[in-house]
Amino acid sequence: MKIVAITDKKGSAIDRLARMNADRLTHLQYEVCTLHPKRPSEEEIGRLAAAIQEADLIDAQYWKSAIKARELFSEFITKIPTILTHHNEHNIHDTDKDHWVWKDQPWAAHVCKNGWQLQQLRELGVQATLIPHAADFSKFTYTEKLTDQKIVGYVGQIKKVKGVREIAQACKELGYKLMLIGSVSEAEYWEKLRLQFEETIITYLPGLLHVPDELIGRAYAKMRVYCANSDDGTESGTMPILEAMVAGVPVVARNIGLVRDCGRHQSNMYIRDRRYDDIEDLKAALKIVMENDDIANSLRENAWRTVRQYHPDRQAREYELLFRNVLYPREKRVSVIIPTAGRNAILQQNIDALKEQSYKNFEVVICEDNGAAETAANMSWIKNATPRFPFPIKHVWTRKGAESSRESYGLAKARNMGVIEATGEILVFCDDRMRMHPGAINAMVKCLLQGSAGKPEKKWIYGSKGVFKTFVENFSCTWRKSFIEGGMFNERMDRYGGMTQEVSARFAAQGFKFDFCPQALAEPVIKTHSRSKHRDDIIASKIKLYKMGLQ
Repeated sequence: MKIVAITDKKGSAIDRLARMNADRLTHLQYEVCTLHPKRPSEEEIGRLAAAIQEADLIDAQYWKSAIKARELFSEFITKIPTILTHHNEHNIHDTDKDHWVWKDQPWAAHVCKNGWQLQQLRELGVQATLIPHAADFSKFTYTEKLTDQKIVGYVGQIKKVKGVREIAQACKELGYKLMLIGSVSEAEYWEKLRLQFEETIITYLPGLLHVPDELIGRAYAKMRVYCANSDDGTESGTMPILEAMVAGVPVVARNIGLVRDCGRHQSNMYIRDRRYDDIEDLKAALKIVMENDDIANSLRENAWRTVRQYHPDRQAREYELLFRNVLYPREKRVSVIIPTAGRNAILQQNIDALKEQSYKNFEVVICEDNGAAETAANMSWIKNATPRFPFPIKHVWTRKGAESSRESYGLAKARNMGVIEATGEILVFCDDRMRMHPGAINAMVKCLLQGSAGKPEKKWIYGSKGVFKTFVENFSCTWRKSFIEGGMFNERMDRYGGMTQEVSARFAAQGFKFDFCPQALAEPVIKTHSRSKHRDDIIASKIKLYKMGLQ
């Protein structure tokens, strides 16, 4: 699956958000391409042209750049489903023709960044998915002790609608310093600002289009208060509010953008409801937070508890779910969970055979219970093979950070780790030694959905592996939600010979119905381990089941 994201310029907030997704969605071949909306460079045009040749879907992170791309590649790009993300508020409900161009385009889906945008789009008859901004926790360190220096911070574009001059005026009158970080969008505005508040402003890498995250992180540590003062209708975020919350800097903000969703006045931030140019109100808010240690520390501690919900992993997962829903609107999302241990060649052959499946909306989650050497070999194979597969392949390793040798029976843990990473509504469990017939996933899903009205229920389907007609979970299908609520696999079953009995007894006691689906076929490529090799494990497992009252 190839996804191409289109952003405005490298290093912008929009671009940074997209690259957070790129870091986490490598299994989707997610590529970020910048395209200046008015004056794209030849390099940008060439790179985007090459990327979209193989794209299954376009993630339009900036609407003007996306429309420019359609002008440049109209014959080709209009045939690719495109999702539009609304990062600004003023282009949603503004009657100015220039801001309404997006509404005349055939978008496959819309994404908004806060609840206000969601409401406005609905009033326009546009259905949208809410995926909030994120802050990269790996780039910003929580400041354990606030600085004693009376420094107010601002990160972002330096232009009038951001209310930077008003922040500078308030700081000057209060005797505070103002630290500015980011790019100058309006040169004349900046020159006047710099000259008027020369003694107040601390310029920290001023004028750069892209300030490295590690340098921004150091800057947050020097702030006593962070201030967001943008005018109404100009923000969907802002990202630096979240970054300041991650970094442990108390926030003073107007009731704008995502503040309306995550802000709690005098709880996790100090929220102003007056105009951005109300200097007296701004001064009062800054002074309250700056001069009172108890208030400042309470705000930042509560803010950190809030901002945990705005992690990049969440953002990336929400986009991934949307991508799959757009590409396969008539099929439920399926995750094929394949635990593996010591059978690299067989595993790879059986995954390769999955290209023949008639059902298309599925991903594969390889759950590695191997030692380090075997795992490295599989990961290398996945990386090289991914471009030739029509489905995503994820990889989890049960023994990361542990000894490189495989010493215990980690099948339950491997499967559970795969389920956690899975984005499918429906799970198909298939051991690495099983080769599914081309119609197997389709048959299992059809059996699972029969009589369910498409909603999760307590039902577990198992397929045919030749002579086996009784339930064994190693080739089966169930709803992910019901499975998780049922307790997943029991990781205490850490020896061969008892997992099927334990899981079937436990889920049956919860009201699960187990149905055989003879149309779902799989062929064991190799036989399971000889019983003679597992006699001690089987005895130990049976004794454990007896003690649990299951035998």
